Amino acid sequence: MAKQRPNTNSNRSRKDQDNPENNENAKKESGESVIGEKTKWILLITGILIAMAGTVVLAKFVLWPQYKKFQKKREQTKKEEEKKQENKLGPIYTIGELTVNPYGSNGLRFVIAEVALEVKNEDMIEELKKREPQIKDLLIRYFRERSTNQILNPNFQDSSAVALRSEINQRLFKSQIDSLYYLKLVVQ
Repeated sequence: MAKQRPNTNSNRSRKDQDNPENNENAKKESGESVIGEKTKWILLITGILIAMAGTVVLAKFVLWPQYKKFQKKREQTKKEEEKKQENKLGPIYTIGELTVNPYGSNGLRFVIAEVALEVKNEDMIEELKKREPQIKDLLIRYFRERSTNQILNPNFQDSSAVALRSEINQRLFKSQIDSLYYLKLVVQ
């Protein structure tokens, strides 16, 4: 009988399987797993980049304009509320009627003035009551320093209201007056 030769192909494949370098070579030769893994990474990175780009586009062209509209509407609402507050009259404290001789009248002419002070809340009225003598003194001095012609000027009422409000606010510690109104301003 003939001698059987050992199968060298089967012996080689067993040796190749045991050697790690040969396993990598086999994978490279097959090409599927290496290309497949690279493709997976490329697809993953591409997907992440597309998601990021989509987020930027969504934020810039959809969300940002909506936020701007919301912000503008909120500012408009805030302005409307401020206008309502401005139009709303606060508590009023009235300084009694004052009679004063204006500058240069030599006692022949006099001014009768009555002033009301607007504040933000009722608590401020207490300080005005305590400071009333100082406020009256300020008003008397103010009118004594002005001539009849100055007081009769059509702009006097507005300009003096601003100046007096500022002067009174300098003398107050806890509160500030918002407005000064003339209830009476008569020159005789």
